[in-house]
Amino acid sequence: MNRRIFCKLAAGSALAAALMPQRLFGAVRGGRSCTVSVVRCECFGDLQSKFASDPDGGACPMLRPGMSWDLSGTYLSMPEGMCSKAWEMIRAHISEEKATCSGGNESFVCCPDGIRPVIFKITYNKY
Repeated sequence: MNRRIFCKLAAGSALAAALMPQRLFGAVRGGRSCTVSVVRCECFGDLQSKFASDPDGGACPMLRPGMSWDLSGTYLSMPEGMCSKAWEMIRAHISEEKATCSGGNESFVCCPDGIRPVIFKITYNKY
């Protein structure tokens, strides 16, 4: 391997290593804080009766509208009481600090459960 290729690979590896913790742990960009709130818990009964293991289970048993978590710091771990599948979606939005199309300081995220989705609002706090 010649020196030029080695330098390109080394620079790419260093960049990937620098970005990796943010992607893995969900960092709020710049150490900003945000609030994650449960807006709505849905349940599609027709799908649940056909496809779910518990056809009469109802909406998500872990989360309720009105629940919220204040998150801050450089690296975030999953808050207590949060569903791990929903946290994966929320963490991706927090680390990218995605806002709504209107350019405001809020974004909405839905958990990946297609039968019992929970809708979250992420509000990015001012510096």
